[in-house]
Amino acid sequence: MVEETVVKIDVLTKSDIPKLEGQVNSFNSQIRESKLKFATDRFTAVKQTQSSLGYLSDILSADEIVSLIITTCQLAGEIANSDGLMNRSANQKSCIPLRLAGLDAGTMWENESFSDYSASIRYLDVDNEHSMEEFATLLDKNSGQDENISFGKDDSTSHNVRSNERRDHDRHHVHDDDNPTDDDYHGDDDMYPYEADDDYSGEYPGHKDPGDKEEEEETVAENAEDEAESETSDSPGASDEPEEKSREHVVKESVESTSVYMSRAAFKARAQEIIENIDNVRKDDDAEQEAETNGDTEGEGNGEYTTQDDSESTPVDPMAIQMVSGLLSSRLSQLERGGDFATSAKILLDAMLTQEDIEGKKRDLINLAIGTIYHSKLGAGDVAELFYKLLPEFRTDGDSEETCSSPYSNMCPPKTVERESIPLPPEAIVSAAGVLCKERSTASISCSGGESSNTESIEGIPTDIPDGYYGYFPPKTRGSDDLINIYFSPLDTLDPSRMQTSQLEEEKASREGQLNDARKNLRKFQDQIGGKEDQKFGADGELYGIRDSCHKVESGKYEYEVCIFGKATQRDKGQTGGGTNLGSWSGMKKDDSTGELVLIWNKGTKCWNGPQRSATVFLTCGAESKVLSADEPRTCEYEMKMESHIACDDKFRDSHGL
Repeated sequence: MVEETVVKIDVLTKSDIPKLEGQVNSFNSQIRESKLKFATDRFTAVKQTQSSLGYLSDILSADEIVSLIITTCQLAGEIANSDGLMNRSANQKSCIPLRLAGLDAGTMWENESFSDYSASIRYLDVDNEHSMEEFATLLDKNSGQDENISFGKDDSTSHNVRSNERRDHDRHHVHDDDNPTDDDYHGDDDMYPYEADDDYSGEYPGHKDPGDKEEEEETVAENAEDEAESETSDSPGASDEPEEKSREHVVKESVESTSVYMSRAAFKARAQEIIENIDNVRKDDDAEQEAETNGDTEGEGNGEYTTQDDSESTPVDPMAIQMVSGLLSSRLSQLERGGDFATSAKILLDAMLTQEDIEGKKRDLINLAIGTIYHSKLGAGDVAELFYKLLPEFRTDGDSEETCSSPYSNMCPPKTVERESIPLPPEAIVSAAGVLCKERSTASISCSGGESSNTESIEGIPTDIPDGYYGYFPPKTRGSDDLINIYFSPLDTLDPSRMQTSQLEEEKASREGQLNDARKNLRKFQDQIGGKEDQKFGADGELYGIRDSCHKVESGKYEYEVCIFGKATQRDKGQTGGGTNLGSWSGMKKDDSTGELVLIWNKGTKCWNGPQRSATVFLTCGAESKVLSADEPRTCEYEMKMESHIACDDKFRDSHGL
């Protein structure tokens, strides 16, 4: 039984496991080369994509390009839940499309912070092997549709950043664990997400519970302190020099001054007003039901919300209220996410730019803008709206104010302008604007408390929230037939380049599974014969081939004999029996420094006024097993050198260049 087990160990250690380890190592090398090739192919595709729109860097100002990136990030944030992007990233506030565009351009941001509004940046070094492998690995990982998006170092810190920001958010917003937040909504707005629960309140970002007087009083007190400080600073003798704006103020001012951000203001204000109205209706209904329960009123409630005046009570469908509240809460959460993404874009871009070199980096900026639009997955219609809001030639007076106006009044019918004899916006964008204008020509832009004719209103609560309500059309992801895809075909056709890497990774995973099984079997067999460290035939059964054998050598006037699993003996030359006992078999070990196999005999005959004798044999590779020499370097401690095939291992091969 032992012999069979040792044979199995021998096959595993000398054949199966080394073979599988070699195959895994080979796959690792192939995967590395495949990733580097994919990265090279991607950089080439990115340059081809950039070349089709790169001319924009010559006719757009640096500030316009920065604004285009920020607003693209804002719209990307608004659709981040519906396109599944947030489910693939730990960076819940960072503008993911801009970061992905950065990797495509050889740019990596790190240490992004929403507490001090800063980030650091580093760039790809094509001459540095480690740098190339790092970027290649991230590009390859992020190209997979089912894998989590990775940005390297920030992956491990994003949770803490998010937690800190959530604490900052909680200081300014009231939360109720029973109410949904932005993370509760992931579906299409058209599905009217809501909780089928009578206690559902439809909380939205910034919502305040009318009954929370304590926090309101704290806020009033804080505002009073701020006003007092302001009055003190304005008093005679105070410095006349303008205060330097805080970093937070600079970032938020830049984001909130864009025409896209301001175009959402009317909808946000109206949505918050409606939800507050719903809260009041529910509060009144709860009070009525409580009064009925206490017998203060006659009749029984019918479970419907009502609005009251002096003459009658009008029932309000509770399901409709929940649907409206849920949809508005969802859209407000999307707008909040859009604001986060836009803020992130400003932080990341500021890490890249200084006021002195911003014009000199226009080409880099337009490349990032193109990549951000690509990774945002925005449809051509929304990109068209960005361009028409970006270019001052198309702006209307309403774009600079937080008013409710048609979001496409400056776009329909589509027009172009020329800068340096080049038409703007690009041709495909103009075509997309035409399609969008046609689609929205029949939309009802409702911008009044009375609502439109098809959304019956009771107590300021509409029964429907159509697209275009208070000028807000939720952005949409682009489809396979989207007009803007013409610019991105080099990138969209890269998937086959990555297929080779995926196939290699699958094959490697298969070999690793086989290798793990082989190692499990090895441990099992080793346990059967005493364990890996203490087993009779050595860690890998090496001694089985020379078991119970004895080997002699003459040195000086003595003959030395060592017997595997027996004794080591010193005799006078010509002596056929007896001799001095140098020790009994103790075992075999591997020298940590040299990798040599070492055989040990100890507890031999005690020397006069000294230690017990011992013998140590150092093995080296040889065709046959024989002792080459013997010596006594220290009193009663004997050392021998021996050749054997059991020492012909990988260590010997590598050290001798075989």
